[in-house]
Amino acid sequence: MYRRHGGYQWKCLFLAHGSELRVYHNERYHYAEVDRDVLMYQGRPVSPRQFVLAVMGEARNAWRELWVRRPSDARWKMASVLRRELESGQAPPESPVGAMREVAAAMAQTLTTAQTIVKRVQDFAEPKFERRGRGLRRKDDVLADDYQQD
Repeated sequence: MYRRHGGYQWKCLFLAHGSELRVYHNERYHYAEVDRDVLMYQGRPVSPRQFVLAVMGEARNAWRELWVRRPSDARWKMASVLRRELESGQAPPESPVGAMREVAAAMAQTLTTAQTIVKRVQDFAEPKFERRGRGLRRKDDVLADDYQQD
């Protein structure tokens, strides 16, 4: 969808043109932005690792340090979370409406399961019709009185 405008491919994660990356260091945020097919920080093209090194000055895992906001995202997400979603095949919902549909479907399935469990518990707890007449139940047997132990 955004690929025709360019973007930066960071291993499995595609960052569309206009995507922002941020890292928190020394009590403030530092930002880099994808401009067409280049990640730019302070007017220089950098890789995500180079961005983290430029800001923090030491080797860190860029996947764990960077937060990403793509043009289609309303909120910032950790890069490691985005990568995990892509690698697990779990596609994030395309819109809030899509997310609500997924939640509603899961809730409907949960409700159906809960109703089935309640029905089975009620059936189990309900007294069953006794077909044996009085005097034919084991508790009415007088077998113990009829024989003597040696």
